[in-house]
Amino acid sequence: DKQETGQRWPLVKWATVRGPWECLRAGLSFVDLPGFGDSNGVRDRIVNREYRRADFVCICSRFDRAATDRASLDWLAKAVRDLPPGNIAYVATKADDINRDEVVRDNKLPPTTTQAEAAQVRNEKVKKEVRKKYEVKVYTTSAQDYAR
Repeated sequence: DKQETGQRWPLVKWATVRGPWECLRAGLSFVDLPGFGDSNGVRDRIVNREYRRADFVCICSRFDRAATDRASLDWLAKAVRDLPPGNIAYVATKADDINRDEVVRDNKLPPTTTQAEAAQVRNEKVKKEVRKKYEVKVYTTSAQDYAR
């Protein structure tokens, strides 16, 4: 929007996905936004405009604070209020940032617990914490393959 001024963020970046699948019949567009409640009024207006256009919202938060990050959880509450069930996903990123010994100790797991098992326990714990507050699908993402 040329009428809006100010620094924009590497803001509304689009990725359009198309393919021979029924679910992508009309295409799918991803829009990367900085969050809402931004102190920069231009970015905040853009975020709110794009949010109103969305049929589906995917909210991402770093794994270590996915169950406590106020900004992400506020977005989640807003999406749960505004969108139909099933049109929201909550994604905990950087799930590969894990300290196996800490997870074993905090969850009273056997000392033989593998890195993959510790990651799975921790992932399920965070998913459960978020789902206690909101009935949404919660996903965890990792750049690390623990199955190897």
